[in-house]
Amino acid sequence: MQAMQSQMDASKTPTSGSVSKVSQSVLEKKTSKGTMCSRFWKLVSKTDHCWLWRSVLDKDGYGKMKISSSSKQIFVHRLSWMIHFGEIPEGLLVCHKCDNRECVNPDHLFLGTNAENSSDMVRKNRQAKGESNGNSKLTIEQVIEIRNLRLSGMTLVRLGEMFGVHYSIISDIDRRVTWKHV
Repeated sequence: MQAMQSQMDASKTPTSGSVSKVSQSVLEKKTSKGTMCSRFWKLVSKTDHCWLWRSVLDKDGYGKMKISSSSKQIFVHRLSWMIHFGEIPEGLLVCHKCDNRECVNPDHLFLGTNAENSSDMVRKNRQAKGESNGNSKLTIEQVIEIRNLRLSGMTLVRLGEMFGVHYSIISDIDRRVTWKHV
């Protein structure tokens, strides 16, 4: 985490060799609608904690904004980072401390790798579990039934056949390797 903080401090000014989808010159370029920065601020609603994006959201709830004189769009939390700290080094994501996808408050943002962002998600218990996991083939009711049948002595192989999954899936459920929340 200290390394991440040092990285954040170092990136408050643009670094040479850093890469971003939008350059500083594009942020400041004037169009008939104003600069990207002025357009950005018109669509931000500041609260005591989060600064909320009040315009276009993508299907996952992240704010987006059209880049001046282009059909391309940028995630607004990334734009906020660039406005406040400079360009985003190649390979890094702009992550939310507050877990509010609409938030553009620079105090709530940090740089991290994809692995660090995933670890943050798991640490905060935000990952998909059980039926909300798109790969799940079982329901909560079936998992409860599997555990009850297992207690009554039914084999892993037989349960796997009954529920249409490999016996190793049944074993993981039985040992609470998976479906721990049930």
